Parts: sequence; C-alpha cells; structure tokens
Amino acid sequence: MTREYKIYLKSTDTDVNKIFKFIPDSADRITVIADDLIGWFDGGANIIGYDNCSSTYNASTSNHRDLRPNYCPTQTYKMTLNEEPEDEDVVLWSGTRYIDRVYVMQYTTVENTPPYFNLSRYHKTIPDHSDIDFSIMDFYFNDTDYADWFVLVKPEHDQDPYFYYDTFAKTVHVKDQLPHINGTQNYYHEFTVWADDSCYNRVTGTVTITSFNGPPTFPDLPKRISISESKIGALYTFSVNDPSYGPDNITCQYERAIPNSESHKFYIVGKTIYLHNNATLDKDLNPEYEIVISCEDGTDTSVTFLKIEITKEITDSEAPPEGGSLTLGASGSLIEWSSSFSSEMLG
Repeated sequence: MTREYKIYLKSTDTDVNKIFKFIPDSADRITVIADDLIGWFDGGANIIGYDNCSSTYNASTSNHRDLRPNYCPTQTYKMTLNEEPEDEDVVLWSGTRYIDRVYVMQYTTVENTPPYFNLSRYHKTIPDHSDIDFSIMDFYFNDTDYADWFVLVKPEHDQDPYFYYDTFAKTVHVKDQLPHINGTQNYYHEFTVWADDSCYNRVTGTVTITSFNGPPTFPDLPKRISISESKIGALYTFSVNDPSYGPDNITCQYERAIPNSESHKFYIVGKTIYLHNNATLDKDLNPEYEIVISCEDGTDTSVTFLKIEITKEITDSEAPPEGGSLTLGASGSLIEWSSSFSSEMLG
C-alpha cells in the first residue's frame, strides 16, 4: 500500500551541493514498520541524481582505522508503474535491485516510542455470581507515536478459565462461572494482556479482579406490615435468597426489637417471626415495633429491618349503642337526629 508526502522545491544553480531538509507535519507522517520500503515517484524523468559507491569499502588499514559507518545502500529497488500512485494504492512489488548506488534523496526515521499501559484503575471488584459475558472493565494500551497501531493484542493465557478479552471493544468479560468457596469471602484473580505495536515493541498490562461472595438477600421483604393486636403465634414469614452459586445453607436469627424493652416478645424459627405465648400486642401501649433480623450463609451476614404496625379491631363493647340520639347546634338552632344500630350492621 502506498502513502505519499508531497513537497515542492524550486532550485537554481546556486543550490548545487546544498542540503535541504524537510520534516513532514504530524498529520502527514506515516508509520514505518519492519520490511517497509521508502521511496519516491518521479514520473519517469529520473531527476533524482545518484553517485556510485561501494558497499564493501572499508577505509581501515593497518596504520589507520576509519570507524565511520559505510552508508552505501544495498537495498535500493526500481520499478515502473503505468500511472502515478495515489494514497492507499496497493502495488504488487517486482522491482529491480540496484547495488552500490547512492541517490541524493535520503530518508531518516525517528525512533519508535514503545507503547505503555496506563489505566485509571488496575483493580475491579465484582460479585461471584456475575453473569457470563458481563463486562468488567475497560482494558487498553496507549502509544504516543502518531499513526502507530497495534498489530497484535491478546491475553497472556488464552485458556484463562474465568475471563476473556474483547479485542474490538477493548474490555474484559466474564468467561465462565466464577469460583465460590463457602467461608471464603474474596477470590483474587490476575488477568494479563500483552500487545505489539507496528515495530514489534511489546507492552504488558495486568489487572486484579476480585470476586466476592454474594451475601443473603431479602428479595420481597416489605418495609412495613400491619398486624392485628389480637394476633398470636406466627406473625409473618419472609424469604431469603443466596445469589452465589451453590446455593449456600442460610440460617436466620432474631436480633432484637425496637423499642428494645419489647425484645422479649418475639422470636424466629426458620424464616417465620413468632410472638411468645405469654406475650400480647396492644396498640395503645406500643403502636409500632421494628424487628431486626440477621441471616448468614457461612461467609457473610446480612441484616434487615421489618416494621410492624399494630392495628386495633373494633369489638361489640366499643360499638355505639343500638339506640341513641345526637343533638347538634348549628348557627344558634338545635337539630335532633336519632338512629338505631345493631351488631349485625357493625359486623
């Protein structure tokens, strides 16, 4: 593939034996990699002069050592094109090699800068029940050389059991079910990727991924429930989930009640909250309780709170009498009203 840089020079006789140096702007620079050929197209006029030289010449003798390098090129090629090449053209090279010929047009390249690895974070923490293909983090390399690119980017271990690298998105993903060991809160992984730039400078990057045990969760526990003050025995049954693969054996216990002075009234069996046999609920004395529950999976403990609002039932003794009258005063006048009630109507 050809890439070109055009310069225009007007010379006169006074410019003979002068050296002109041109440095392309950053936007016009090209990346030169191994086995690239650098040259020019002259339209057939052969206006670029040359001189003969000897690539085997060694100026050193027994009395004099000349350590200057021999710059006589040995890899100069020439070929004929049917038309002037354009940017991005691909040309099948079949040039003729010229030895011991040095042209007045010379090229030099700046040294390639090795790429580097620089992320804002080198550590990521994820739950051990993360889904397969879950995107964990960005993972990329940097290169300050203009127009340089990475010819190869790949993980150090292609057979990493838990993670893989998406070379297109430049991200690390979950590859398979992550390890889960009951009693072990965190599991540490190292994931390494290396990359080669166009000059085969290699850079390596390593990140640490910590997978942690997913503690018990309470998926459908409401913040508040209502219980009649006449309720006895079992008050409420809740559910607990273990998100980690296993599942782990979860045990729950009653911690206390708020107010603390009422803690003796309640207890938990399994996942059901009970009222002790000798305890009662009274809305007038305590209209609300907060129950503190803890559940553990052998590794972590989760604590939650459940508010219980006490409701009062209307009994026959608290109902209005069957017959009665009500006198209301409105704007200085008297209005009488009477009605009859029965327990069936109140029921």
